[in-house]
Amino acid sequence: MELMSLVALTCQKRVLESLVDEMTDLLAVDRQASVVLYGLTRKEKDGFILLGWHTNHIPGEFLRKLQTDEDVYDFAVFDPPYRWTLSDVARTIERKEPNEHDEPRR
Repeated sequence: MELMSLVALTCQKRVLESLVDEMTDLLAVDRQASVVLYGLTRKEKDGFILLGWHTNHIPGEFLRKLQTDEDVYDFAVFDPPYRWTLSDVARTIERKEPNEHDEPRR
């Protein structure tokens, strides 16, 4: 399934898992979006979540929720230069070479 729009957000490390669970439950209702990827940033070790929409419209209500959610540091909305599929994202992640700054994969 193609990803039409993406939302990247950052949060505190301590709330990452609960925020992923919350987003997964929230997005499962209409199945128009899903959690594509989540983890920790390299430099500050903040949490990040990448959400993918299968439509080209992200509901304003959802964006307002992100804007007011105290657990969300910041977020960005963008359209990929071409339509990514979940397989494209997975292949990109698999090709990443680990370096000395990476934490071990779980």
